[in-house]
This record gives sequence, structure tokens and C-alpha cells, in this order.
Amino acid sequence: MNEHPLDDVVWSEWLVFEEAARSATNKPGVYRVRHKDSGAVVYVGHAGPRASESRNGGVLGRLAKYRGGHMSGLGYQALNKAVLDPEWVGARLNELRSGERRLATYWVQQAIIYADLEVSWTESANKDAAKRLEALVKRSGRTSETLWSIR
Repeated sequence: MNEHPLDDVVWSEWLVFEEAARSATNKPGVYRVRHKDSGAVVYVGHAGPRASESRNGGVLGRLAKYRGGHMSGLGYQALNKAVLDPEWVGARLNELRSGERRLATYWVQQAIIYADLEVSWTESANKDAAKRLEALVKRSGRTSETLWSIR
């Protein structure tokens, strides 16, 4: 018998964010996001089926939303981190000055690219199970001390 409830969880391999957003499971589950270079887990979230995500729901649907610039959860947190870097903000201002008019979703997309993230996920039986597992992962002490998603 394993010593910790998370010892039995089977996670996918870590994939760069863009690849994960195209190939993750479309089933309910929990996903972990880490910085590629440091390996520090910075975000843990869960996803379940939604009426609007009938074909591409679950973890795949959630990551696809973020890839599209969704301004909540991971997208919101990545943007909050990016705007603290004067060089990143300066690049966005230079785009504006050159006549490139962009929506906020573009800034979120750029923030996620800037963060240089990798994703790993596991499937859950349903959204409620995924929500419980997400809470367990966040409380486990096996993630970064500075999770972006702590509430």
C-alpha cells in the first residue's frame, strides 16, 4: 500500500503547453502546469464536461480555451505574471505603437507563451472527482510553494 493518496495517481508525461493543448484527454481530470526550466509547478486546475464542450471537453477543452486567450484561471494568472516584466509590457506597447491593434485575448496568449509552460494531466471519473483530486494535489505539499492558483 502506498503512503500517500497521490502515489496511485497516474499522470501523463509533461508536454509543452501548445502540444498539451492539442493532445490532452477530453475526459474530466486534473492538470498540473509547471515552468519548463525550473520544473516548479505553478498552477493546478481541474476540468469536467461542459455543455459547450461536447466534443472537446475535459482537460483538452480547458487547455484549448487558454490557448485561445481565455481570461480566467491559468490565462489570468499568466497575464498577471507577464505584466510585471517591463520588457514583456514594452514589447506589447511596441506592437501597439506600430499599429498592431490586438484584443486582450492576444495578450493572454502571449503571456502563456512567455511563461514557457509544460502540462501533465490525469483523468478522473467525473467533474466532482476531478475537483476533489485538484484540492488534494494543492494541499499535498508536492507542488511549488508559490502556486498561482491558490485561493
